[in-house]
Amino acid sequence: MCWRDSVSTDRAFDLSRNKISGQLSAAMFRKMEASTMDFSGNFLVGSIPKLSPKLGYLELSLNNLSGPLPSDFTAPMLSALILFRNSLSGRIPYTFCHMKEIEFIDLSGNLLEEPFPNCREQSNTGNLTKQLKMLNLNSNNLFGEFPVFLQNCFCLIWQITNSMGIRQHGLRINYRHWHF
Repeated sequence: MCWRDSVSTDRAFDLSRNKISGQLSAAMFRKMEASTMDFSGNFLVGSIPKLSPKLGYLELSLNNLSGPLPSDFTAPMLSALILFRNSLSGRIPYTFCHMKEIEFIDLSGNLLEEPFPNCREQSNTGNLTKQLKMLNLNSNNLFGEFPVFLQNCFCLIWQITNSMGIRQHGLRINYRHWHF
């Protein structure tokens, strides 16, 4: 794919289901000031580059992306991150804890592993939980305790099970802390 400087004025980019192949360019993410990017349902490969700080919505689901999520996952305006059914691996970076505007996260159908970061330990404010409404972690390899800071989210719809249930994922939930 070829990205030029003229892309920087676009407000929304929807190139979903266009049979686009190749890697996402780090230059594209740096130069592009679009608030919405949807590249879902293509044949994109490789890793996810560093995001533009002006990005508000990112959908890269149904591709062949692989590798870890960027360790400096900082997009302060991001409200939706939809990355389901790729082959993303590794851990969910602690920089997720600093996404103040995030409402929807769908990381299902990947190869993510290790515990979900404990955002309370990373920040006294627990920024991630202020706006978060939906968290889908189905069909990954996550393990460990379910983070206490997520257990106190009253408006959160979370999905971590599949047809086999929570225990298959190795997540342990202390229901005493949950508010029903």
